[in-house]
Amino acid sequence: MLSLKIKSANISHLYWNLILVVAAIFITEAVVILILSTITTHSIIIEALIDSSLLILILLPLLYFLIISPLNTKVEKLTNAEETLTKKQVELQESLNKRTEDLTKADKQAHNNMLERKKIEKELLDKVHELLHYYQIIGMGKKANEAKLSIKRILSNLSDIKKNPLCLHFNK
Repeated sequence: MLSLKIKSANISHLYWNLILVVAAIFITEAVVILILSTITTHSIIIEALIDSSLLILILLPLLYFLIISPLNTKVEKLTNAEETLTKKQVELQESLNKRTEDLTKADKQAHNNMLERKKIEKELLDKVHELLHYYQIIGMGKKANEAKLSIKRILSNLSDIKKNPLCLHFNK
């Protein structure tokens, strides 16, 4: 909404400047013709040169203040805005690069953690199989059966972890 008000204010400002320039040209030309009517010259060329020179001399400051000065101000504002946008773009790119670097490091760390977890899981599974084999060798007494049930629960948990490694849970 504010943007529309600024744009409409700028457009109306331009229209007023255009009206002032046209009015200034009209009034200046009328004054120059009145001045020339009081001067008697025998040459149309001299009269045209005087008319053009007076018109330029009178209009030049007015054109500068109504057209050139506002344009210079707008160009300065646009240049400043462009510099600000360029700085912000560089800052955003640096922030994006840093975030990408951080995410890459976190991804590598997660991958390393997963490899370490798999290594430990394999070692644990090997130990469980070794233990289960040991209990089978010494016989199937009451403790062997309890150990076998505990080992089966551990194996079941390990298979659950393999299916969903982010969710660690234990059977009771």
